[in-house]
Amino acid sequence: MSAIEDQKITFYNSIEDGKIYKTADSEDPKNSDIGFITRYRSPVAMQKIIDNLTHAINGNYNLMNDYDISNQIDIAFIEDGQINYYDQDGQEVLYSSQLVEFREVLIAWREFFLTPPLNGSPT
Repeated sequence: MSAIEDQKITFYNSIEDGKIYKTADSEDPKNSDIGFITRYRSPVAMQKIIDNLTHAINGNYNLMNDYDISNQIDIAFIEDGQINYYDQDGQEVLYSSQLVEFREVLIAWREFFLTPPLNGSPT
């Protein structure tokens, strides 16, 4: 089973004020990754994170150019073979996620994000 199926994630377009916005939800109340991942809005930044995750998964930490995968709201780092989410002060790990699953969900989000109609398009 894929991470998308396992975490019961649904990608969809919503319409607000005459514009289309990309979003996603999960039926799994324990799924914290999708809320974090959907805050990424730059396909270039998403690809850089995917590349760094691939290096980490393959054990090539020396090839990573950035361990920080924080978004504009949440703090997270690739550490110790997992994604660690931190409190707002960046001091305490609140929870962790698996690299492979996070990467799979991020790849799916990026693909959906780049699929027309594009985010912010008029209806």
